[in-house]
Amino acid sequence: MKEYRLFIEKAMNDLPARTSEIFKLCREEGKSYEEAAMLIGVSKHAIKNHMVAAMKKLNMIIEKKLDITLALLTCLAAIQQLFYFFATLR
Repeated sequence: MKEYRLFIEKAMNDLPARTSEIFKLCREEGKSYEEAAMLIGVSKHAIKNHMVAAMKKLNMIIEKKLDITLALLTCLAAIQQLFYFFATLR
């Protein structure tokens, strides 16, 4: 999970600053598009556009560097979390 997180952080550095800021607000802090729009002072539509751009860029980086899709990487991370969870139950 740590490696996954570091890879995503490095990929986030390839995003424009505003797009990265919006992605962090919505994905990491759990803000809605409306909340993020109010915080930054842009429209909800602008937030959505930044999120779409961020996901496309991250997907492209992941596919290029790891030769897998973002969806598969997310699934692998989830499976790893499950293994960790079950290991802690022992």
